[in-house]
Amino acid sequence: MRQGIGLRAAHHAQHVAAGDLFEIGLAIAAPRQFSEQGRVIAELAGGPRLLMSKAIALSRTDSALAASLADWAWLAAPADVEVLQGALQVYGARIGRDTTTQEALVYMEHMVRLKLQIGRETRP
Repeated sequence: MRQGIGLRAAHHAQHVAAGDLFEIGLAIAAPRQFSEQGRVIAELAGGPRLLMSKAIALSRTDSALAASLADWAWLAAPADVEVLQGALQVYGARIGRDTTTQEALVYMEHMVRLKLQIGRETRP
């Protein structure tokens, strides 16, 4: 099986971005819980921006793991433009020659949401 996030996981990430509840394993997780987890994970890594810089560096060799780290940084700091721009860069690295169309569309949709958030955060 090809390494990368499964479409089910990507679909769940879309629901997190949309503020929905969804099932992970046997537990029900709410977006608030993910934000709290993201803050703790980012704090352990030295902060959301440092975690994102690690994700960007890792995206050259392991784009799937990099995207996971980028998600935690983004969940920890969803209004930080530097973190949002880093997430765009990491998700751009997820799309390659071996990426299926469906998978690429999921990543691109997330990237559009990130771009829209950057626009909201930088609007005067």
